[in-house]
Amino acid sequence: MAWLICALLMRSVENNTERIRQSPDIVLTESRPRKKNCLAKQSTWQNSPWIVRARPLPSHDKYPMKMKLASQGLLIVAVPLVFELVFVGVLAKLLIQAEKAREQEFHAKLIIMSTSALAALFYRAGELMITEARSRDPDFSKLSLIKTRIRSELSQLIGLGTNPNEKELINRILLAGQKEIAFLDEVQGELEKGDNETPILLLTKKDTYRRAQVVMNQLVTELGALALSVRDVDQESPRRLARLRLDVERWLMVGVVLNVLMALFVALVFSRQIVRRVNIIADNSLKFACSQKLNPPLPDFDEISNLDRLFHSMTMAVSSATEKERAILENTADVICSLSARGKILKINQASLQFVNYSPEELVGRNIADLIQGEDLAKVRESLREIEAGKNGSSFECRLATRDGNMIETLWTVNWSAHESEFFCVVHDQTKRKQMDSLKQEFIEMISHDLRTPLNSTRGILELMVRGAFGGMPQNAVDKAKVAVANTNLLITLVNELLDLDRLESGKMPMHFKNITLAPIIETAMDTVANIAESKGIEIEASASYASVFGDQYRLAQVLTNLLSNALKYAPEGSVVSIAVVEAEKTVEVRVSDKGKGIPKELHQSIFDRYRQVEIADANQRGGSGLGLSIAKAIVELHGGEIGVDSDEGTGSTFWFRIPCATEEAEHAPVDQSLAS
Repeated sequence: MAWLICALLMRSVENNTERIRQSPDIVLTESRPRKKNCLAKQSTWQNSPWIVRARPLPSHDKYPMKMKLASQGLLIVAVPLVFELVFVGVLAKLLIQAEKAREQEFHAKLIIMSTSALAALFYRAGELMITEARSRDPDFSKLSLIKTRIRSELSQLIGLGTNPNEKELINRILLAGQKEIAFLDEVQGELEKGDNETPILLLTKKDTYRRAQVVMNQLVTELGALALSVRDVDQESPRRLARLRLDVERWLMVGVVLNVLMALFVALVFSRQIVRRVNIIADNSLKFACSQKLNPPLPDFDEISNLDRLFHSMTMAVSSATEKERAILENTADVICSLSARGKILKINQASLQFVNYSPEELVGRNIADLIQGEDLAKVRESLREIEAGKNGSSFECRLATRDGNMIETLWTVNWSAHESEFFCVVHDQTKRKQMDSLKQEFIEMISHDLRTPLNSTRGILELMVRGAFGGMPQNAVDKAKVAVANTNLLITLVNELLDLDRLESGKMPMHFKNITLAPIIETAMDTVANIAESKGIEIEASASYASVFGDQYRLAQVLTNLLSNALKYAPEGSVVSIAVVEAEKTVEVRVSDKGKGIPKELHQSIFDRYRQVEIADANQRGGSGLGLSIAKAIVELHGGEIGVDSDEGTGSTFWFRIPCATEEAEHAPVDQSLAS
């Protein structure tokens, strides 16, 4: 079987050798300079003067063995395995023959030794018989011992017969030996009787000597015949063993040589077919990196072909995604660029033309410092160093100079890549936002000066009218004046909240931190909302507390007032709103509870957003701007605390805020602090 497979493989190789030589698939070509920026970074093997390239895809007839890799691997294993089995079988046969020859030689030697021993024992028995016959006082103990040994040798000789001829000769020897032993017993018996005659005369008289010679000659003849039957085997065995040993050595040498040649042959046949196609895939990867056209797909018949097909599909998907990303990057309104560690512009998209009136071609290679306003340059360099070291966030602001000398406000979002040693930046133009912020600030200042002052004057006049300072007025007019006072207060509250929110956002709200007790803060807040509670018949209960916190007394009173106002707004008439203080190891928690309709769980977080109320109708029915809770949250967070709500629909709500306790270290901290610090 092995020789048949080898012959078929040899025939296949002979038929295809010339064709393979004329069109090899793997060639060494001298590398040529590539296009600039073909690859962002080339590896060491790409810088070699020689590059392995795959020729265009061979036709299907260049792949004579169209099998799966698993089948090819099985064939690679099966061919040497079959050869090894045949080789081992031949060696086993030779070894078996050698073992048989050795056994035959040993068997022949045993027979020869046994026949020689029997002959010697019989001769010794005859000599002892004659010796004792000549003695006047015969002793047959030695003769009895020899007879015992003769019987033992005869019994061993019976087991040595391996073929009919040997068995027949052994049977005849056995019969002759038994006759000889019987004769010896007979002579021994007569000698022991004596009959008043000397033993030697007795032997002569009975013609014993002649009879002994006849039996002995018969026995020797049979023993000689048996020895002659195995003598040829004994003499031929060494030569036969030598021939078998030589055959084994030759087979071992031939087997090793053929095994090595077959392994090289099989490896060459299959590796050439595999390597040539793997090199085609490798060449495709290089072409894909250089944005060149790929080789045609390999014929689909094994796993390498499937890999090539998947590689083509992957390149198509990657190319499509790359085109989409390129389209997005080129059409985005923000500048996207990469900078070297020294600030050199490596890549930049087309948005630079709208930003600074420079095309990407004009900016690549220049340093970003050429575009940054002088006083911002040191801040930008420091920010980049901190981002590279991982010590700061990834955003900063700076001004960029355009080609025509104008300045634009920009927000940079930067990420550092240690692997690429580059900064990847997204630059957003916030010039318009800055302008809007400036307009908003002007609007807030206008509200502060041009709106709040007239409102305060209007409220004062209306309050004097309600008190009758301008003389008697009809009750209907007094009622209308009271409504006007309430609406004016709402407007003033809204203006104040807008101003507070702007200060919080801009970091300009003054904060005066010190160790303070909560009792006066709770009292101030209760006094502030006392009129609202009285108008709805709601009682405010507060537990006695001597807890101390580190914070701004006025702003904490504002937080508690906002929470109480919110609770009174939703609490039913005649109910109770409670204030509780819970002290912990490092914090103090203030809780404001009401018996209102509650807040759904999905609104527990968003309720603190600006202009957010539980229901849209609440703004019309209960009033309020929706800014009180967001302002309270911002103030609490400035204190390093947190704020939240525990509530279920229909069971009321408990708003709480938690701030740090008073400490000796905090007492010695600076008194005036602000959000900006």
